[in-house]
Amino acid sequence: MKKSYLFVLSVVGLVLFFSCEKKFDFRGNSEGVYFSSDTVSFDTIFSTFGSTTYQLKVYNPTDEDMIIGQIALAGGEQSVFRLNINGNKANRLQEVRLHASDSLYIFVELTTKDSNSDAPIIMKDSILFQTELVQQYVQLIAHSQDVIVLRNQVLTTQTLKRNRPYVIYDSLIVDKDQVVTVEPGSRLYFYKGAGLYVKGTLLAEGTFGDSIVFASTRIDDYGEGYLSDKPGQWNGIELMPNSGASKFNHVNLMHGIYGLVVDSVGVDFDEFVEIHNSIIQHHSTHGLAAINSSIKSSNCVFARSGNSLVALTAGGNYEFTHCTFTNEPSWDKAAGAISNEVYLSNYYTDMENNFEKVHVPLKKAHFKNCILWGRTDDAATFDLMGEEDGVAESESQYLFDHCLMRVSDEVDVTNESHYKAIITEGEPNFKKKDYLNHIYNYRLDTLSTAKDAGYKEYAEDVPMDILQISRLDDAAPDLGAYERIEEVAKE
Repeated sequence: MKKSYLFVLSVVGLVLFFSCEKKFDFRGNSEGVYFSSDTVSFDTIFSTFGSTTYQLKVYNPTDEDMIIGQIALAGGEQSVFRLNINGNKANRLQEVRLHASDSLYIFVELTTKDSNSDAPIIMKDSILFQTELVQQYVQLIAHSQDVIVLRNQVLTTQTLKRNRPYVIYDSLIVDKDQVVTVEPGSRLYFYKGAGLYVKGTLLAEGTFGDSIVFASTRIDDYGEGYLSDKPGQWNGIELMPNSGASKFNHVNLMHGIYGLVVDSVGVDFDEFVEIHNSIIQHHSTHGLAAINSSIKSSNCVFARSGNSLVALTAGGNYEFTHCTFTNEPSWDKAAGAISNEVYLSNYYTDMENNFEKVHVPLKKAHFKNCILWGRTDDAATFDLMGEEDGVAESESQYLFDHCLMRVSDEVDVTNESHYKAIITEGEPNFKKKDYLNHIYNYRLDTLSTAKDAGYKEYAEDVPMDILQISRLDDAAPDLGAYERIEEVAKE
């Protein structure tokens, strides 16, 4: 009796299951299906490297459950592209069910072969969607770039050419007493954990319109924004103690744990590391960290780092002219990090001697015609040994001269030993700060209080801004790396 009862329940359950299952008889009308985009366009990828995965959303625009007869990669198995159709890793899938007013995802990626070409190669294919009354296609487009791979390479005196990008694994070392020149337009991309370490001299001197790039290998996702400003994707560049006077001009340095570390270079102040017309941004810690070194910099943008944008530690000799320092917002704003723009110290901690502070004179830290702006009350942080430590104030020679900067009420900007012509009211009003869409434009808007606020004599030393616009053609130079040009209204 008990077995009969269970048998009846099983039969009833099967009947209910099949009677409730929806029938997919509709195979589409002349409209077919809708797509989130009619083209999936990849940014440039490196040959032999797998791409980031892009996604396409497919919609059923009707109020009936639909069967898509076929979704297929037109190039078939010979294509460089690969599909994942609604969770199925397949370049072709038939009889795909799609509920009324519902959607499915298709994920697309690719890997290309080395084409033995300096120029990027265009890769094309398409995804076919076959319903009963219509065939539709979504285009797939990518640019594949052959690269030069360097792994644990020690460089002697040579020139790195611009014809193909370099992809660096692990480490790239400029050997002691060697000079490595980087051609204008060269691109050096570093894999996670990789870094550039300079024991000799690095001359990375690009030109306007032909800058040099130091960044992470993940360039294929920059158009999507997720990786375009993500820090910590590689280590960074280190100028080792007693290395040569390296030069950086028209350089974009991005996405590192740190940007540039300068450790005890030019300690006798007889030569300088030079950084001009460059953008250093999107780093986990510091954009520029200097340890008792000599640096001259002009027309540079230091932006968006997890810690101070520029940390000048253990003394040294520094000069920044017409530079923009802004940590607004900090790269990990969501995590609540708030960092100052500039950090100054005049000592180091002796780890082997009971963590004793050892004074090192700050010979000069001069900021001229600069903007220092962020989300904290004070753009500059000072960690200086003073008179209570037996150190005279004269041994801490820092000066902010004709600058727009945030300062708290505790800072005495009337003390001309350290502050001259400081603007604390108003804002720089950077032209466009579309952070949600990963757009960072630190040119000045029309209402900027940095406009015409600079000292002309300093501008005469740097007469052209980072975009090669003259600073000497109006009443006075603007502060920061960019000179604003008023737009003439169209009639």
